[in-house]
Amino acid sequence: MSTVKRIAALLFALALALSFIPVFASGEIDSGIRRVKDLSDVISGNDEEELHNRAVEAANKYSFDIFMATYGNALRGTMRDDEFLGSLYNDLGIGFGDSRDGIAFGVNVDDNTLVLRTNGRGEYVFGQDGLNDLVPVIKEGVRLYGYQGGFSAFLEKAAETLGNSDIPYIPESEMELGDQGFFGFNPLSLRSSLAESEELPDWYPDDLDSWVWTPAPYGASRVIDEADLFTDEEESMLKRNIAEKTELYNADIVVVTVPTTGSFEHMEYADDYYDYNGFGIGPDHAGFLLLICMDSNHRGGWCTVTGDRPMRLYTEQTANELDDVLYDYLGSARYYDGVYDWVNNIGTLLDKGVPFAPDWLPSEGEQYERKHDPDAARIVDEGNFFTPEELEKLEQKRRAISEKYGVDIVIDTAVNTYSMGRESYMDAFYKYNGYGYGENYDGIMLTFFDDSAVTNLFGSPSPKIGERNAELLDDAIRVRGVIGDYYSAADRWLSYLDSTLKTGRTPRAPRVWAGRGVLAGIVSLITSSISVSSAKRSMKTVRTAYEANDHLVPGTLAVQKIADVFTHNTVSRMYSPRDRGSSSSGGSS
Repeated sequence: MSTVKRIAALLFALALALSFIPVFASGEIDSGIRRVKDLSDVISGNDEEELHNRAVEAANKYSFDIFMATYGNALRGTMRDDEFLGSLYNDLGIGFGDSRDGIAFGVNVDDNTLVLRTNGRGEYVFGQDGLNDLVPVIKEGVRLYGYQGGFSAFLEKAAETLGNSDIPYIPESEMELGDQGFFGFNPLSLRSSLAESEELPDWYPDDLDSWVWTPAPYGASRVIDEADLFTDEEESMLKRNIAEKTELYNADIVVVTVPTTGSFEHMEYADDYYDYNGFGIGPDHAGFLLLICMDSNHRGGWCTVTGDRPMRLYTEQTANELDDVLYDYLGSARYYDGVYDWVNNIGTLLDKGVPFAPDWLPSEGEQYERKHDPDAARIVDEGNFFTPEELEKLEQKRRAISEKYGVDIVIDTAVNTYSMGRESYMDAFYKYNGYGYGENYDGIMLTFFDDSAVTNLFGSPSPKIGERNAELLDDAIRVRGVIGDYYSAADRWLSYLDSTLKTGRTPRAPRVWAGRGVLAGIVSLITSSISVSSAKRSMKTVRTAYEANDHLVPGTLAVQKIADVFTHNTVSRMYSPRDRGSSSSGGSS
């Protein structure tokens, strides 16, 4: 290969490699994207252009995008106001830098409401207090100069907040691990009426500056059904259930349903309702309040949580799982069933630390004494992965291997992890079901999930098996387990485990050998190609030479007179077998 070709090949390889390197945002916004979308046509063209230019200027100055829009219910459809505003923000490509930093301000001209929403580091630059501070400024601007006055006031106040912020823009490519909090967070949002005076709920304090928390009166109802979702009987049953849970777990539980939250966001309404009505137990006012809002234009809910222990238990994952179950009920208008189940799940959360705990998990405060349970089932098919016949075959094989090597062997098909996470679930399942032999509760457990299978070693089950063997056991069954052939996967796992406990080596799965064969073939092909290419280059003839003169350099050939001189004789001998003729014969004596 010529030098030029080699350089070209190297440049091509470099270009190919660079094509896989992610391209990060440069930190410049596209000024061609309109920062003002007047979908309701209530702002003049000149005002809209001026607002857009001011927004672009502020975005480049503060490394933070600013977006404004007007719209109506027909465009919003079934989406909430903050969802619709967020969809505009995303669809138009608004946002500064890698984390799409920015703040969006929308006006629903039909409902006469304003909506604010942050993205990326906007959650940290503004915060809920910062959004609250924008509301009166916007309202005053609307009152004096209409919608364009509200937008102008918003721009000025937002720029002031950005100028006072000490949270800088950091490109993702330059971030360290601790800086990456701007990514993956839900944005803050706020919805408020544009009316100059807002009607506050009757429970709202007359003077917030002088308000002091006061416990709710004795016997105050914990079910406030203003939206009339429950019958009288259902309301009574909810109250009894809540009273039982409150007495057992020393945390308040309140359910509030309302036809509307007015100009309040759900979170704001729920928090204020809990505080201003004096709910909560103990010095930290521990408890939960579930709000359900039936407003057709702003339907949804919120769970307010207070107190050290409730807040520790009510993680983001737990909240999402509780919400998913509750919303299934509410979506089918089964309000009583959903709320009653939610109260029970909160009780389980307070009791066992997770909302959907299995029976075998002890209470958080219970003094649990670990024990061996030889009668506990060693194959627990929670997911119904096996037929009765398959269960019987697996159990016979499992028991034989367990008795042969003196090792406890467990197989579990997990339906879910009960909000514990997979590792915590597997440890708890093994521990609290009484598995394990000896003082260290030695044993081996295979756990099937819906998308994987995991081998865990507990204690010191055998000197012939270690973590590497466990990984190979998983690899041996993965190709079968993942596609749903759980019986074949479990049967193979037991066979491989038997071999491992006997020899200390886990057999390789067929797909591993196949993969290695393919890899070896590829490596061999590359190596042989390089060798052949090298050999070919070494044997390559520069040009064809047809005559002797082609091999000589002119003026270098000298012919001298020579004579033949005899030096010695050389004799060569060759053995030739004797021809015996046709008379030869042979026989036996």
